[in-house]
Amino acid sequence: MTGEHRILFFTSNCEDFLSDGLLHGLRSLLGEAVVDFPKNELIYQTASDAARARCHGRGFTLYGLLPDIAMDRSHIFEKVAAGEFDMVVFSDIQRQFGYLLQLWGRFGTTPVAIVDGTDASRPYPYSGRFLRIPSLALVPRCRQFPYF
Repeated sequence: MTGEHRILFFTSNCEDFLSDGLLHGLRSLLGEAVVDFPKNELIYQTASDAARARCHGRGFTLYGLLPDIAMDRSHIFEKVAAGEFDMVVFSDIQRQFGYLLQLWGRFGTTPVAIVDGTDASRPYPYSGRFLRIPSLALVPRCRQFPYF
């Protein structure tokens, strides 16, 4: 670690070209200052051919390019609450709203950015699945965070 800012970047459990492209760019520019959680195996050179084969277009030219940097991804929620990150990015809020709910009220003064690249006509949390489940009406609306 170079002592520069640290960014926590939440990833999804599937390929997402917007989210993964953003992570690739940040990691290329900032190196180990970007902590991907959970680890996005596909973007690293250590990704297996079988894993890339399951991706649309075998991941085209996005996956399997970056060196795998060893980093501590343990106790992420506690680290966020302790202010150990300079920024938190939810790279696909439609899939990561559970992480947001777990951390709601624990960000302190840490800036948060929300990315919604889902191909849906309605943004989070107004997509169909949120509207069809009455208990999800209480899902936070993220109005206080920059939303992209």
